[in-house]
Amino acid sequence: MENSEFLYVSSAPVFQSYQRSVSGFHELAVQIALKDGYTASHCERIRRYSLMIGCELNLNAIELLSLSCGALFHDIGKIQIPDEILMKPGRLSPEEFDIIKQHTIFGRDIMDSPENPFLHVGSKVAEQHHERYDGSGYPYGLKKDEIYLPAAIVAVVDSYDAMVSNRPYQPARKKTDAVREIASLSGKLYNPQVVNAFLKVVDTFTYED
Repeated sequence: MENSEFLYVSSAPVFQSYQRSVSGFHELAVQIALKDGYTASHCERIRRYSLMIGCELNLNAIELLSLSCGALFHDIGKIQIPDEILMKPGRLSPEEFDIIKQHTIFGRDIMDSPENPFLHVGSKVAEQHHERYDGSGYPYGLKKDEIYLPAAIVAVVDSYDAMVSNRPYQPARKKTDAVREIASLSGKLYNPQVVNAFLKVVDTFTYED
């Protein structure tokens, strides 16, 4: 009767399989966030904030689905990082940081695995959310529009949430200071288009532990 971007008809068993898979990964993502010094609501905040920016940028339905899944599970690859590195209280050595950086590749592979058929839509976000606009990020050193836009959104939101969160080794910064820093890095670390959208919606962000 009208144009449709995506139509999915599912039997009950398929829905139950999807629900079990996503719920299991959500519990895993929360465990990783806690090990990383965040609260249990970190992953959900990243997803919610990212979707607000995605809607401000008029992303299409497929991009929003990718953004939602990828934002929620952006750090899922850290499950393969040894706890002694992931939970180290002091500064990481260059060798340890090289290991940490592999979590983006691990996350992509986990979400692309045939064992997780419902998560592949977000794998590119998990892979690229540490890329930076000026090419200084990882794992590939992508620049500007080479970076998948939903991943560029998560890059901004993840950085912002890290700044305003209390963590064992770092007290929370004021929201105004965090917003000012994100704005100052527009066109350097962060996509200017994403930063502009972030600045329009950040006042509506609510922090929940």
